[in-house]
Amino acid sequence: MKVTKPLIVVAVILATGLFQPSAQARVDFTNLSGTYTATYRLTTDTGTDFTGVVTVLARQPANGNKVQLSVFGYFGPTSTPPPTAAMVGIITLNSHHTILADNVFLALSTQIPASRTTFTGDHSPLGFTLTNSSGGGATMTYTMRFNRTRLTISGTGTSGATHVSVSLVGTKSSP
Repeated sequence: MKVTKPLIVVAVILATGLFQPSAQARVDFTNLSGTYTATYRLTTDTGTDFTGVVTVLARQPANGNKVQLSVFGYFGPTSTPPPTAAMVGIITLNSHHTILADNVFLALSTQIPASRTTFTGDHSPLGFTLTNSSGGGATMTYTMRFNRTRLTISGTGTSGATHVSVSLVGTKSSP
């Protein structure tokens, strides 16, 4: 009887510790911080093809709990270079597996805000789905990969009845 009481206490402690929401692994974004020079491309099944060279600034606070990706640059139709339309987008990921993006398509000249959502994965690759928060019918599913020198975000989805694919591939230009 004396042995079973401590075993029950240990079992209760382990059971409650394993099912706590805070027991989920935190994501380490230290390899993501820096400035990237990237190529952004948006294509649709209707023949629309936009491309551009963008800068991605990945900033992380000292505590390392989140990272904010600021995407900015110029893009335009692939058939008529050089790109002339300005584009901007902000994506914030925190270590508690939530993501907030101001654009379903990562960055465009017109803002198509996305609803707050969660992402899967504890390290690269991360997966997430962005849906238009204003009810415009755009939904994109992305995979984000990163290491010390590269950042790749690729996704597919729909905007209304149109199939859309987005890719952003970058190389770190400064730490």
